[in-house]
Amino acid sequence: MVKILLVPHPKLRQLSRNIDKVTQAEIDLSKKMLDVMLNAPGVGLAANQIGVLKKIVTIHIKDEDKNIDKTYTLFNPIIKFYSEEK
Repeated sequence: MVKILLVPHPKLRQLSRNIDKVTQAEIDLSKKMLDVMLNAPGVGLAANQIGVLKKIVTIHIKDEDKNIDKTYTLFNPIIKFYSEEK
């Protein structure tokens, strides 16, 4: 089983590489990441958290009131806006 790295592991501070082309290797990695995230249990996982320096993120959104239960994989995600509100 893949282990989730915890702070202060140095891989968590290293820059991840962009993915030029999504190949079967990236798809297989994203499926592994989904399994790790859901078994943790968690709501999100970045590839560097399992020691892979690629820009891949998995997300799990669950809202029982709205009957939503979806998982997403993002390749080369970019944060365009964020709130300073906590």
